[in-house]
Amino acid sequence: MRMLEARQALRSRTDGCIKAWVSRSMDGQPMFLVQAIYDSEDSWHACAKIVAEELDTRDGGIEDLLSGPPLVGIFALDPKDAE
Repeated sequence: MRMLEARQALRSRTDGCIKAWVSRSMDGQPMFLVQAIYDSEDSWHACAKIVAEELDTRDGGIEDLLSGPPLVGIFALDPKDAE
């Protein structure tokens, strides 16, 4: 959880990130919802690069901690819906 929280905190401080958060499953299962909203796809790519360079190089990244493939997607959001 700390590794996910560190990544979301870094994301929320990067240019173009509107909001980033992580939450744990309410039933106590080791399942997490990790989300972030960016102002553009370019901002998302730039942030991913920062996370890889600043955190993954120090702690090895989170991929080894995953028990299965993550569900990953990029979605369009109308800015008024993020308020």
